[in-house]
Amino acid sequence: MVPQFKECGQAVVAVFLVIWVSLFFGTYQASADPGHFFVNPTNVTISVDCPTDDKWIIGEVIDISRKDKYGNGNEHGNPGNGRNDPLKYSALIPAELKGLVYLRINGQESLPLGNEKITVVKNGEDHAALEFLLDPRIIWQNAGEYTVLLEPNGNKAPTIELVIIVRKYARIKSVPDIVTIEATDGPGRYFSKHVQFVVEANHSHWKLDLIADDLQHEDSETSAVVKPSELLMALVTNEDVGEFVPFASEDRWTATVGRVINPRDCTRRGKDYTATACFAVDVGWHHLAGIYSGRIHVTLVEKN
Repeated sequence: MVPQFKECGQAVVAVFLVIWVSLFFGTYQASADPGHFFVNPTNVTISVDCPTDDKWIIGEVIDISRKDKYGNGNEHGNPGNGRNDPLKYSALIPAELKGLVYLRINGQESLPLGNEKITVVKNGEDHAALEFLLDPRIIWQNAGEYTVLLEPNGNKAPTIELVIIVRKYARIKSVPDIVTIEATDGPGRYFSKHVQFVVEANHSHWKLDLIADDLQHEDSETSAVVKPSELLMALVTNEDVGEFVPFASEDRWTATVGRVINPRDCTRRGKDYTATACFAVDVGWHHLAGIYSGRIHVTLVEKN
């Protein structure tokens, strides 16, 4: 039994040495960690779905705290002794987002992210709270996913990643209230003034469905009307009026849709898609001379 006990004793000593060496080197490696700051979280996602009247679209708060001399402690808010070791970050940001993404430090003024380094923890300070701020106009950037990186100077802290998801969004900005055609000089083709359909959108996967009411004669005592099937419509490009097509043409008409306007029919300036159209009627002897007016109902349909 004695040899067995000695062997067991040697085994215990060996195990103790292994544990002691592991603890020693583990502690040594932790203290040698080049990172000087805790950062939580290091990844932030902000989803932008629609316009807002708020001044900012705000992401979650990022807590930064200085490590103590042993490389630990500050994740629990313990002081890091305010060493003279500032933390600065540089931003890597898509060019189209410059002027739309800001950083707020400790609830103070907002700083635009660009080419300048930003000091987030100053000398003598141990903590900082960061917030990403988005200008609401970002909704009008092309729909998609954008990544902004904050890279620390040196290897003092982790990189911070901001992912911005701009969802597809479109809305009608303006459409004509009434379409009016003056047919006062006998049979012939008569035209409306040019009218505009304007859509604000950050993508091109949409269409406008148009439905016409009867155009009523100005004299309410008469039942004279221009039927939607008699209405013609042409798109106008650079003041050039295109071909007039029956509003209820077979290839573009259903029980609920008279005509369709697609983004390719529009001129785009920034977020605005503008389609210019002209309406017309071929007036015959069966029409009563006068002024006819009616509504064009417009529905915005977003495609997948």
